[in-house]
Amino acid sequence: MPQGTLTVPLAVSIDEKIQNLITLTMQHVRVRFNQLLESATTRVEIIVTFLAVLELIKRGQLVAQQDRLFGEIILAQRNETRSVVESARADTDYTTDRENL
Repeated sequence: MPQGTLTVPLAVSIDEKIQNLITLTMQHVRVRFNQLLESATTRVEIIVTFLAVLELIKRGQLVAQQDRLFGEIILAQRNETRSVVESARADTDYTTDRENL
């Protein structure tokens, strides 16, 4: 291995993170992307989280919305898109429990 190369074992796999995101978006109507990153403890976990979000968007299971440049990114399950757009304008709490709807 070349000098200066660092090998870091993954603490969480992309598949595990995908399952966590699916579960989280089933429990909450809206999830702030920034909130996902706040819980990450390493750069690798941030990257894995980002890749999992991109994969779910590519599969059509997740949608992302950003109302303005550099604004908050809101994630939701694809079937919740319409309610996310409507309710995002109504308030700023992006961690609404489904049970409270």
